[in-house]
Amino acid sequence: MQIIKIHNYYNEINRVPVDDQVYGEWEEMRREWDRLRKREAYHQCRVPNYAMDYFAAQGESIEDQLIREHESKCLYEAIMHLTPTEQRRVRMFMENMSYADIARAESCSQQASRMSLLKAFRKLRRLLEGRI
Repeated sequence: MQIIKIHNYYNEINRVPVDDQVYGEWEEMRREWDRLRKREAYHQCRVPNYAMDYFAAQGESIEDQLIREHESKCLYEAIMHLTPTEQRRVRMFMENMSYADIARAESCSQQASRMSLLKAFRKLRRLLEGRI
């Protein structure tokens, strides 16, 4: 017999005794929920805007800050039009990962990651030509 904890609507914890088979299925389902939650968090486009804080501290004018903010917004909107693989690789590249690091993380060749990024950058350039 195993005990699982279930939170009800009022966030009270109920302890329910279950047999080993149900407990195993419960743990499997909990791991899957956790995996999906992490996957959604990874694919969301929530990048902190540290650059804006840096330029504000350097005395950049309000107009320049607004232009930079608009350009960043357009860039992230354009990134959302890429394929999921291209989005992932572009974000990794933006986090200063090298082609080799991206290839290792994606389990592909360095040439494949490089070509994918070049193709993504061409798409981004086309998407941004009329927006900025």
